[in-house]
Amino acid sequence: MRASPSHLVAGKTLTYSLAFPGNGIYLFILEGSILTEGRVLTKRDGLGLAGVDQVAFTAAVDAEVLAIEVPMFA
Repeated sequence: MRASPSHLVAGKTLTYSLAFPGNGIYLFILEGSILTEGRVLTKRDGLGLAGVDQVAFTAAVDAEVLAIEVPMFA
């Protein structure tokens, strides 16, 4: 598992690419608000994504985001 905290200023876009193919990504919003995958996520929201190689997110306002890469196996 790999976790990457990020601080984004409003309007900045960040793209998180998987370190290990086949893993999933879980985004958790610590502060602020982001736009990703056609959704708005705000403080304490989370979003899990599987079957993707990367995810881009844009800060709607200044935001603290934790991206966690997780193995997707049973």
